[in-house]
Amino acid sequence: MRAAPDGTTSELPFSGWPLARDAAGVLWRYSGTGTGQFGGRVKIGTGWQMYSSLF
Repeated sequence: MRAAPDGTTSELPFSGWPLARDAAGVLWRYSGTGTGQFGGRVKIGTGWQMYSSLF
């Protein structure tokens, strides 16, 4: 649970997980395997090609 400056809270389901965007604008999540490596990628969105940076 994270608190915003106005005091509201929300669950950020992808907080702490590496995200990547490919050239087609598809956003991918990479989760850990528990062994220090990454598992396969999971598609979590499209239309991200308009952004030059994700943070």
